[in-house]
Amino acid sequence: MNTDGHLLEQLKNLKFVKYDHARKALNIFSSQSQGYYVPLNHCNTNAGILNELCHMSSKCWVTAEALGELVIALDILLDPQRNLPHGRKKDGLWINAEETANNKYLTLLGCDTSLLDQ
Repeated sequence: MNTDGHLLEQLKNLKFVKYDHARKALNIFSSQSQGYYVPLNHCNTNAGILNELCHMSSKCWVTAEALGELVIALDILLDPQRNLPHGRKKDGLWINAEETANNKYLTLLGCDTSLLDQ
């Protein structure tokens, strides 16, 4: 089982994907590109996540390693297996991906997120 410290370290060690807290987006880049922002508000559903992955895979500059890191970052920040289970209804099968990612990121940093909901 992953600890928050391990997940934060894994997120920070990604070479081609960085979480941009201010933009509420993931920045995916390669040596040939300055980057492309994947807005987390596009990832509120399983379909949205899949659409972003397919969209990025169609970019000629996106490497398989960068795309794999995008999957890892989405998994760490959104935990779609838990928050968006396939075939079972959970609050309309969507999440607020920006809020979920932001709270997860702050939790990984050791911040108390309970005050954010007040």
